[in-house]
Amino acid sequence: MGSKRKGILERLNAGEVVVGDGGYVLQLERRGYVKAGHWTPEAAVEHPEAVRQLHREFLRAGANVIQTFTFYCSEDKLEISGNVTNITGAQINEAACDLAREVANEGDALVAGGVSQTPCYVQSHSETEVKTIFKKQMDDFLKKDIDFFIAEYFEHVEEAMWAVEVLKTSDKPVGATLCISPQGDM
Repeated sequence: MGSKRKGILERLNAGEVVVGDGGYVLQLERRGYVKAGHWTPEAAVEHPEAVRQLHREFLRAGANVIQTFTFYCSEDKLEISGNVTNITGAQINEAACDLAREVANEGDALVAGGVSQTPCYVQSHSETEVKTIFKKQMDDFLKKDIDFFIAEYFEHVEEAMWAVEVLKTSDKPVGATLCISPQGDM
């Protein structure tokens, strides 16, 4: 590759508008590739052409960030969602990173590795267990050299903080989003 692309922090510090993508599960459900009720990303392995195409559509629409299709990709979520294909989180993370990088390189886009809330948090509130899940996902992403992390769509502030704490142990920038109701977190 030629010159090194500007990272997320350089872009933001320069006052650039950075546009992300999103809505993968809903779009892929409309196209017949996933069921939104499970919210899990096995399609990154089972239907990579569909995920690649959606990445390209987001890139053409102006996205500067291509997010890995890894929403709810923790082993505990995959297990309770009825993942009967026995596709592992690591397999999904690897495929999702490769697809996102392939398309990001077709433009001047960055790749964001995304982690999201875990069933483990609600069930046990075990900081050690939850952080172990995030560390495993982070390690998968770091093998693929993503550009930055997004801790995405957390209902519980404490769990979001744990995700950010883990992700900040890498040298990558970290962003986080919450889905907080008018009454606060869950």
